Amino acid sequence: MRDTLMRVQRVSGENADVGGRAVFVVAAVALCWLAGEDVAFRDSGELGTAAYGLGVAHPTGFAFDLLVLRLFSFLPLGNIAWRQNIATALEAAAALGLLAHLSSRLASALGVEDVGARTAGGVVAAGGLFGWLTFSATARSVEVYSLGLLAVLVAACGFAHSRRSGLGLCCVVIGFAPGLHVTAGLFALLLLVGGLLQVPASAAAKALWPRVPLVIAGALIIAYLPLASLRQPALDWGDPETLRAVWDHLTAARIRNAYQDEMLRAGAHGSLAVLDQLAELWPLMPFMALTLALGVVRRRGWVVLAPFAILVADLAYAMTINPMGAVDRQVGHVAGAGIALLGGVGVSALISYARGHTRWRALGLLGSAGFAAALVMRLPSADLRDGYAASELFGSGGPLARVPTRTLIVCRSDDGCAGGLFAAYVEAVRPDVDVVPAQHLWEHTVVRRIGHGRVVDAILAREIAPSERADAASAVLRWLAGPAAPRPVLFESGDALDGIGYKGTTRLSTSSPYVEAGVFGAASAIEPAEVLVRLEAIRRARMGHELPRAERAQQAWAGVYDGVGAQSLAREPAQAARAFQSAIDIAPTDPTHWTNLGVAREAMGDLEGAIASAERGIALGPERPTAWVNLARLQLRIHDQGAAREVLDLAARAHVRDPRLDELSQKLAR
Repeated sequence: MRDTLMRVQRVSGENADVGGRAVFVVAAVALCWLAGEDVAFRDSGELGTAAYGLGVAHPTGFAFDLLVLRLFSFLPLGNIAWRQNIATALEAAAALGLLAHLSSRLASALGVEDVGARTAGGVVAAGGLFGWLTFSATARSVEVYSLGLLAVLVAACGFAHSRRSGLGLCCVVIGFAPGLHVTAGLFALLLLVGGLLQVPASAAAKALWPRVPLVIAGALIIAYLPLASLRQPALDWGDPETLRAVWDHLTAARIRNAYQDEMLRAGAHGSLAVLDQLAELWPLMPFMALTLALGVVRRRGWVVLAPFAILVADLAYAMTINPMGAVDRQVGHVAGAGIALLGGVGVSALISYARGHTRWRALGLLGSAGFAAALVMRLPSADLRDGYAASELFGSGGPLARVPTRTLIVCRSDDGCAGGLFAAYVEAVRPDVDVVPAQHLWEHTVVRRIGHGRVVDAILAREIAPSERADAASAVLRWLAGPAAPRPVLFESGDALDGIGYKGTTRLSTSSPYVEAGVFGAASAIEPAEVLVRLEAIRRARMGHELPRAERAQQAWAGVYDGVGAQSLAREPAQAARAFQSAIDIAPTDPTHWTNLGVAREAMGDLEGAIASAERGIALGPERPTAWVNLARLQLRIHDQGAAREVLDLAARAHVRDPRLDELSQKLAR
């Protein structure tokens, strides 16, 4: 192994870095150009808000990411959201550059001495990862995955150069791991153990001991959490001011408790989603297989074993520890990089076979360049053109600027909270407005922003036990929806109130798409038709006459229209049907919107249209019981008992279980 490493250092030389540097420059220019100019989806607004105010983000805290984002916030270019997106874009570009460099190093260790072939393989590896939607979707706006992947690649590149640098860089990454995404520390530790297993135990201990201070020095980043929390920032998730609270935050105790039924088990839905996303890298998989075969044939299995082990470990993490992140493409980044890396090495080996044949070698190099370009072009253009709905619907670009004075906005969705938090506490578009997540209305750092009152003061007076949190949040919601609330309150949707069994009425606000409840804003109610007109105006201002094309943008916009329809259904079913149809126009494959449209058509008396909508909802989501229930009930309404019985039989064959279906079956039997 030592002889192989010496050959890597001798053969690679300075030219081996050219491909990595060129990839970094090209990727940095491309990703910075593609970076979003505003707040993106899911966690982007929350992370950006925490970074700008030096606050505390959701577990595990991501202190390193927040400090980098805060540093880039000082750039005198563009708005703050764009500056933070640029930080993530540069992290992703650095990861691509290191991936290309690492591909070249591993190809050299496998015996590929042709520098051009190694460079071409590195470019293909980077192009394959760049064109993968899971990577690119989190590389152009604020997220934590690019920096985590970069940290893993830094440790891996260290071992590609020498065991000494590899051990040192692994210790650095492990030290900083509490401030990064959890996978960075896990896979750096795996690389460290693999490196130490290559030498006797006594030598391993001797090599590791001098590097322990690197781990300790990096771990000091943990101090960020209590120091930031003590400042009482606008975003202070978990209030980690005590040793126990810091530990719970770093170990994501709250998230583990919330998703314990989905963790440590390979659920079919999450597992299939992860595998389906990795299958998008299929053009690289034949070359990955070639690399694995060469490692065995040339007796250099250690060259391919490390990246393949990391690939498998990340796949296991994605399918068992965090399967709930698969839907939003929040897992699998390291596994995808492993496929791209091994695929790039295979391309290098294939081109090297033409060494000595100038024509074939040139053809191979040109072909690899075209292959890399084709991999990049596989990136869906829709995700490059739109997708920043959070700012338009719930941020400074939307209705938040028009809400009444001193309004408290209770958000519920990730997008609604992200856009609102960033607009309120970073862009400060409305200093008098506060935004609070409905799910956190038991937490002191959130509740204290609401104002004084009996319910709030009772929560602030003591620590809320985990078993009491849901009841405490429900009590605050009921109080905010009633006449005793200390300020005007708007809700992102009526779902939060429906979940607590709220008996009062809610209606659309003039500050659409928010919903009113209680006594505030009683004179400001608005007709659904006007809300729909305003939503169309907001959408046209950004997209012209086009519909959102990115999946996340479709979900966000369609969700707002669906909420308008739900609020309009009781009073104006025709407008509700119009709102649900708008949701379908944007997201035609979502079965929920079709089911809701069927309910609105039934309320209008259009039973045939309701049946057609319910059938479409079943076709798109056969596992959802509501559409089956509605269809069977509608068949009974038109006195077609045979059709109703057939619907119930089909539902039973599809293994759909619901008490409402049993009730309909009993009704038919009678």
